[in-house]
Amino acid sequence: MSRRTPLPAEPGTVFAVHDAVEAGISRAARDHPAFFRPFRGARMLPVQDQGHVAEIKQRMRALLAVVAPGTFFYGPSAAVLWRIPLPYGLLDQLHVAVMYPASAVRRVGVKSTRMRSHLADVVDGNEYRALSAAATWASLAPFLDDDDLVAAADHLICPGIDPGGRHPERVTPPICTLEDLRTVLGRGRWPHAPRLRLALERARVGSKSRPETQLRLGLTAAGLPEPELNRDIWEGDQWLACPDLVYRKYRVCIEYQSAHHRTAQQYDADIDRRRRLQSAGWIVVELTSTHVLRSPQTSVRRVAEALRERGWEG
Repeated sequence: MSRRTPLPAEPGTVFAVHDAVEAGISRAARDHPAFFRPFRGARMLPVQDQGHVAEIKQRMRALLAVVAPGTFFYGPSAAVLWRIPLPYGLLDQLHVAVMYPASAVRRVGVKSTRMRSHLADVVDGNEYRALSAAATWASLAPFLDDDDLVAAADHLICPGIDPGGRHPERVTPPICTLEDLRTVLGRGRWPHAPRLRLALERARVGSKSRPETQLRLGLTAAGLPEPELNRDIWEGDQWLACPDLVYRKYRVCIEYQSAHHRTAQQYDADIDRRRRLQSAGWIVVELTSTHVLRSPQTSVRRVAEALRERGWEG
């Protein structure tokens, strides 16, 4: 009976076939049926049950193993590394770039471009090579609509939030600043540069998620006042809450109830927070993803009604 070829790697292993050949690994081992072949010349042993983003990152590692040195990720693929929120459908392909005048990458499932060196601010990580956070944002303009460009900027410039100031050690700095984004735009002619500049004018510090940004933009586009973002509400020396959007003048606040709020612990905390605010005379408008993303006119109507109840004359 023939001996079974042993599995030559641990889950998560990625390698190029030509490297395995040079290392003296047998063909039977490097072509073991457990390996996935994401690209010609690449082998990958997938990590199971790690989610869509983890799968994309594995494909990115596999691609870097078989392309020319100096190739780097831009656009949606680089956005994954910086955890920039993206609409669905942009991650079906990998997006890589090379420095001009090198030849673009030609592989199935890959979209490639060439970038000038003064625009390509590249960061070398442990496993990936990609544009810096600010340059990644600028490279997203061909892929995102105007509101999502703002949401991407909001994500990058938002520092960690410390509700009530109880744990200042947990406050993390933003990934980059508005000035970093302006500096990148000033380096040269980015595609869709006017849209990028407009997005910077509309970006605000304090938005913790893409839906929060979309809600803010929808409210202001409808003529409502611009709210504060994730700001503490105090009643004397008592901390009440840190709502997602706050109209302090009218004592109206808005909470976006994402899937995170469906746990029993979070649900209890939400009830306690709502009671504190209402007892202090605040109107709490609660909205879900259905309201914000699928029925934005409902969000505008509910917030406008609350503001008018408190004297807003818009």
